[in-house]
Amino acid sequence: MTTSLELQHFAVLEVSYLHFESSIVITITTNNPCHLTLYYTDKEPVRHATTLLKRGVALPWGAYFCFVAWKSVEQQEPGDTLIHTFEVPDWSYCRTKWFCFRGTVEGPPLTYDFPALEGIAKVWEPWGEILNENYPWLPFTIPNIPEWNLTDSILTLTNPGYADCGIAYSPPYLSLPLFDPDNQPLTIMVDNPAVSTNSSSTQIHHELIFRSLTEVMSIYLAIALGAEWYYYKPQHHTVISGRDCGIFWIGPGYHNIDLHQLFIKFRNEFGKSPDPTGWWLNDIVFVMSLGEEHRTDYLKSDYIALYHPPLPVPTHILSPSVSALLKHHHPGVPPPQKFEFYDDPKQTYSNIYQPNQSGQTFTPTHRHTLTKVYVFIHRVTNTYPFLNVKIQEAPDDIPTGPVLSSGSTSWALIPVSPDEDWVETEMSPCVLELGTKYAIIIHTSFVGQGIIRWWRRYRDATYPRGIRIYSTDGGNTWSQFPTQDFLFQEWGIPREGEI
Repeated sequence: MTTSLELQHFAVLEVSYLHFESSIVITITTNNPCHLTLYYTDKEPVRHATTLLKRGVALPWGAYFCFVAWKSVEQQEPGDTLIHTFEVPDWSYCRTKWFCFRGTVEGPPLTYDFPALEGIAKVWEPWGEILNENYPWLPFTIPNIPEWNLTDSILTLTNPGYADCGIAYSPPYLSLPLFDPDNQPLTIMVDNPAVSTNSSSTQIHHELIFRSLTEVMSIYLAIALGAEWYYYKPQHHTVISGRDCGIFWIGPGYHNIDLHQLFIKFRNEFGKSPDPTGWWLNDIVFVMSLGEEHRTDYLKSDYIALYHPPLPVPTHILSPSVSALLKHHHPGVPPPQKFEFYDDPKQTYSNIYQPNQSGQTFTPTHRHTLTKVYVFIHRVTNTYPFLNVKIQEAPDDIPTGPVLSSGSTSWALIPVSPDEDWVETEMSPCVLELGTKYAIIIHTSFVGQGIIRWWRRYRDATYPRGIRIYSTDGGNTWSQFPTQDFLFQEWGIPREGEI
């Protein structure tokens, strides 16, 4: 039986490490559900002895450690969990780091005195009788404008088409820095009581566009993500049209989010400086992006506010708030190597465009960590498709279950017809098990975006542990072609002790 005292503490039960060339993934388990932040440094902590004066005599009493030049990374899982995953960047072969964990648990829902919030908020929109009563929100359209309705101070946005639409607001220049003069972080509070969730390719989110004098970055607070975008949860980072973009799943409902912490998180993931100096929030956007023609999706918003605290913090610090210090040395990793592949001379190709998807099943003969996938492709002239690659298990050559790994490659890196070549896609790390059949599935992002052609052999293909598969309905059903194989390569790192 767990006592109330035990519930006020967290203890680290297990620690495991997954080594990559320039980072380490650390996974730990704790005795109680909580949310952890990992603090790390490459400066060895110095131990300082302390004494206690007892009857005029200084007696040895204890010690404290100087933990300096530290950086932090938040766990990847949302909310309070028993398993906690961290990817620590800039940790390469033969380097040693020291680290510890700080734990919190979610507190009760916050309530605010809205007039008080209105007094300190830089942006405060409890939707009024007309769309731009407080601020000049402007509709944007590719190609259809959103429809909106105001009932009981709740704004309902409806996408009547099949592309992107929404509303956007640009605050006064430099009015929303990531920190105010009192060193308080920029915070966003939203309440979205309802949203469409039944479309397979819906993306509905708040896009927050941050700028400095030399850079731009977007953070998407995702409210609805269709099945096609499963791999965006709970978070994802990518580059879209040359812009760094972080996607953070929040879902509908009430949220109060420290944007400075999100900024640090995604800047670290992109390997760039997390220093917020000189950065400001330039644009706030409600975006509704559909990939299915003639669908109608909607978002309801009660209010949106941006402010700099002080306001109550919705977490309680656990005791101990910081774990014991841990030390780990990066032992190095073997170079990536090619595992499963089929690269016989090509004969023909398959056209890939939404909702059509193509795949190649394969069965590893060694257990390894997948890191990248190559496919032999080109794009049709004057089209600009993004290449999206995902991995699923495929028993009986039918993809099933969650997306295990994913990656994306810009159209700018795909050769144009009539040229074709091997195109590399970096994949999120995933352990592939010996003897388990998987599928490499490739698809484009949106209807009408463009056409990718994946080359294959169609009569006498000889890859022995998989076949070509094809879907015309976005991956709901699949056709099988046992005598055909796509040209592919999957690369990875051998698991320690496996090869």
